[in-house]
Amino acid sequence: MRLADFFRLALKRQGNFISLREEMAFVNTYLVLEKARFGPKLQILQDIQPDLEDVLIPRLTLQPLVENAVKHGITPKLGQGAIKISVSLQDSELQLVVKDDGVGIPAEKLGLVLIPGYGSGNGVGLSNVHERLKCLFGEEYGLKIHSTPNQGTTISMRVPLNQLEEQGKREASG
Repeated sequence: MRLADFFRLALKRQGNFISLREEMAFVNTYLVLEKARFGPKLQILQDIQPDLEDVLIPRLTLQPLVENAVKHGITPKLGQGAIKISVSLQDSELQLVVKDDGVGIPAEKLGLVLIPGYGSGNGVGLSNVHERLKCLFGEEYGLKIHSTPNQGTTISMRVPLNQLEEQGKREASG
């Protein structure tokens, strides 16, 4: 049933933007599936300002970051791992951060993870989000990645609220 919910949420709405509440519902449905798989090995922390839940964000921006943290950070780690999702407002920009305490990314690979096709699987998750953010808001709005081997990875993104409001109005008007 959770898998059906996951796909239903993914396909439910068209357009580039959804509310943070909807994106987090998608993330949480995904995490329920992963918690069933990993049990107590996977800990999830969320620090999201409640007054931001109705802000529009680009769809499928947080979920791929969380999935990446689970797949590449926590899964290969021995013992428990934690993922923290934070969303806050700073200087008229929404700050979205996904941090894990997993295995980290080796320094020599850190510059490659945003290149389409790099890595395991089809390698499009992070690069897709990175490129969409830059296309929507400008070159300075791609993903920022900080990682230390054996300590974890932090992926952050900023989205300007004024541009979010304009984009949301354009989508609403058709």
